[in-house]
Amino acid sequence: MVALDPHHEPDVIYGSLEEFLARDDRQSRVIRINLQPVPLDFRYIARGSENLTVFFTAAVPKDSLAPRFTGFGISRTLNTNGLHFSDPSTALAPEVFLAWYTGSVRQPLAEVLPRIIAHYQSAAPRARTVLYGGSARAFANLVNGHRLPGSIAVVSNPQTDLRNYNTGLVRRWLKICWKTSGVDIPADLARVQPCTDLVSLYAQGSPNRVVYMQNAGDADHVAPHFVPFIEATRENPDVRFMLGDWGDGHKAPPKELIVHTLDMALTESWDSPAWSEAGFRTAHEYRRPFQDLERG
Repeated sequence: MVALDPHHEPDVIYGSLEEFLARDDRQSRVIRINLQPVPLDFRYIARGSENLTVFFTAAVPKDSLAPRFTGFGISRTLNTNGLHFSDPSTALAPEVFLAWYTGSVRQPLAEVLPRIIAHYQSAAPRARTVLYGGSARAFANLVNGHRLPGSIAVVSNPQTDLRNYNTGLVRRWLKICWKTSGVDIPADLARVQPCTDLVSLYAQGSPNRVVYMQNAGDADHVAPHFVPFIEATRENPDVRFMLGDWGDGHKAPPKELIVHTLDMALTESWDSPAWSEAGFRTAHEYRRPFQDLERG
């Protein structure tokens, strides 16, 4: 197990998810729910807004303590309450610094996280709920957003199918968190709930909306993740894309673009011209095929 950070001691501890949900707890504080085998920690910040923005934590250094929270710098610039989750699976072992918020064989998070988010949503059910993050966090946004009808997942450079991601990282995560052999990765991934193939998931339609930002210089994500996803959602008007040029490699969009995009997600209607003016297009508006992108 990873050591706990004394600077992030919880303000309140609940013995179970059901105990937390039974309380009308929407105060600004760090909350711990004693799930097994490791607790789930999250921080809620009430700013007097009806809107809610959810932030998942990025990949963490191997020597860092748990829990880990990110997104405060962006969150405080927006008219929104903030809900910041630490990934409990990264506390299982120092080798697990990336776990996609899927949980583990003893702690599947597929039902847990959407219920917590919905708990905070229920205070203002007609307000906006936006999920933001990049890379592995973006994967978590897409999974949980799909389980929250009406929400908007704002993502950058996401993994959309873990079969196409770094084999070593995926195998290590599967073996430690999901107790698989690591021999047959596609078969092992089939055990993870709700799914690890978001291309197939979103090809069936989506009850939520997606704003997808992709760096064109990220060869590890354009052909394996972006291209299949945009092809799968070609007829879906509830998914918008931006293919930007932010440098070589796995580079995030500029902070000012992230803040502006989140502000639009919180304030603009989906058919507002502000989206196209900012450079977002639906998959149908992109030219086919994507041979140049697939060649990197």
